[in-house]
Amino acid sequence: MSNFGKAIIAIIILLLLWGGIVYFRRGPIEQDLTAHVRAALDSPEFSNVAVFFDGREGTLSGSVDSQDLKEEAEKLSHEYWGVRSIDNQLEVAAVSKSEVPAPETAILKGFQLGNKFVLTGNVPNDVTRSFLVQQAEEAFGNGNVADQLSIRTGIRMPTGFNDNYAAFLGPGRSTAAGFTIENGVFKLKNTVPSELASYFQEEEKSAKLASVEDKTGLNFAPVGSEIASSHEDLQRQLNEFFKLNVIEFHTASAALTEDSKKTLDKAAGMLTRFPEKRVEVQGHTDAIGQPDVNMQLSDSRAYTVFQYLIEKGVGADRLLAKGYGDGQPIADNRTKEGRQRNRRVVFQVQ
Repeated sequence: MSNFGKAIIAIIILLLLWGGIVYFRRGPIEQDLTAHVRAALDSPEFSNVAVFFDGREGTLSGSVDSQDLKEEAEKLSHEYWGVRSIDNQLEVAAVSKSEVPAPETAILKGFQLGNKFVLTGNVPNDVTRSFLVQQAEEAFGNGNVADQLSIRTGIRMPTGFNDNYAAFLGPGRSTAAGFTIENGVFKLKNTVPSELASYFQEEEKSAKLASVEDKTGLNFAPVGSEIASSHEDLQRQLNEFFKLNVIEFHTASAALTEDSKKTLDKAAGMLTRFPEKRVEVQGHTDAIGQPDVNMQLSDSRAYTVFQYLIEKGVGADRLLAKGYGDGQPIADNRTKEGRQRNRRVVFQVQ
């Protein structure tokens, strides 16, 4: 046999050996990739997702409840370094809203307290929790983020949260003390809730609250400083005033009527006579329409009143706006008169 023929045979043998090594190595690689991707998708919303790997090429099959979840599953699958490609064959389940209720929106708070940034509330999974903490540490520094978050399956983050969170953590954060998410709405806040003061040890509280005030120009609402007589006096005056004066909005909107603005001008004057008092502005609706729409509308109307009172000189640190939807009726929603009474704004002294 010629030297050329021997060389060809040697090359063929080497190729066969290399192919055998690759072939027998595929098993452990596929098992490793499958295990890591399954771990990344270990949450209730991906319970119907199956993972298969042929070498480093993965396939997702099964079903999810929305297009967003389909895209998220593919994104999470790609995050492990050894994955070369993902063939996303997931189907979006065609389930009517009446059969499966929409998941609740996460309720979150994030506030800067002195040199610390505190995250409280509920998130759907550990992936989201890690994301929130990591992003906050990049903005405030390692060791300066207090993670008080809890995992609650079955809830979801609101639409556009990542963009809003990134904007808050950016250069503009110096103009806001923190943020809240309630009823699916991301809102910047310029006051720190009183309940977060308990995060500090008693001996550190005074110094750190002063640090926050010096740094941001913000104040904590005083805890336990209310005088019972003045508290009751302001609440009584507000109750009597709103028995005769109604705050009204244009139909199906959060825009105040001109008469309501005049009413709020008088209410603002009452509040300025009690500068130490904090008041929750509560929005309520009747039971006509979808509950989630009513909740959003009540929240928007409460926030409109909140903003108007600030414009009239009431300190923002004294006010809290919150919508209660149709969940606290004071009259029968089956009658026109009852529905009219249920569509209201309430001032509750804290």
